[in-house]
Amino acid sequence: MRDFLTYLKFYIFSPFLLRYTKLSPIGVKPLLYPLLYILMTLAMTYGLSLYIDSLLSPFLPWYFVIIGVLLTVYLVIKMSLSLSHNIAVFWIFKVLGFYANYINKEDEALNARFTYFAQHLIAHIKEAEKNDIDEILLIAHSAGNIVFINLVSDILNAFALNDKVLSRISIMTLGQCIPMVSLQEGAEGYRQKLEDISAYHLRWLDYTSAIDPLVFYLYDFFERGEEKAKIHFLSPRFHTLYESKRYAQIKRGMYLAHFLYLMSNDKIGKYNYFRMTAGEKCLNEWLDGEKKV
Repeated sequence: MRDFLTYLKFYIFSPFLLRYTKLSPIGVKPLLYPLLYILMTLAMTYGLSLYIDSLLSPFLPWYFVIIGVLLTVYLVIKMSLSLSHNIAVFWIFKVLGFYANYINKEDEALNARFTYFAQHLIAHIKEAEKNDIDEILLIAHSAGNIVFINLVSDILNAFALNDKVLSRISIMTLGQCIPMVSLQEGAEGYRQKLEDISAYHLRWLDYTSAIDPLVFYLYDFFERGEEKAKIHFLSPRFHTLYESKRYAQIKRGMYLAHFLYLMSNDKIGKYNYFRMTAGEKCLNEWLDGEKKV
């Protein structure tokens, strides 16, 4: 219930919904469908209860009618809850609740975890510097991009005066949904971190797909000028990486496209997660080789 109320407050009854619709029309469906699913469940429960009441009332005492109605309500709700797990209704509530609380509610345990992780990464980067590593590649996917911004901010602050390290850092954000937080009211601190990060000249590839309903397709979440960070907003062009029959199946699935960024492809194409992250070329060499796709 708490997740549902948070969902209503921050995403339905707020200016966020209008801004979200303008930026990501395809994303409105997964944003609204949990609410529609609950409303449909309530409507079905009410309609079947009336039907059972009208069916049993002429023949049975009132207390048997009530039992029949209550049993109907129980079965419909149980069926609805069972189905909701298969279509990720409550998963959506959990994720959206996390987005909302991330900037509107301080969580000391969570912040401590992020601080620890940032320090862990900084220590590894220092070790990579000692060993003269060619590239330090930072990658985030999906909701991980939300907290990734804080981690990148901490890392850049730690090496702000070390151009040698900064020149070796490459970043990939996949299936990002950063505006789910940055567009919210009260996210001034988060937006400031985005602005601070954009001042660095970083190699940054951001991949989103037009068939992925959970992303902001090719959207510059930094909203910065071209003179700042060298960030490329690209499409993996999934339609070129899969056979037509397989691609049609992917498009029919509500969430499958959101995880393709991390999967191997049917065909060799310009986007190849494993070659880009574990191949012989650094990310900037890959990008140059593909003529900045």
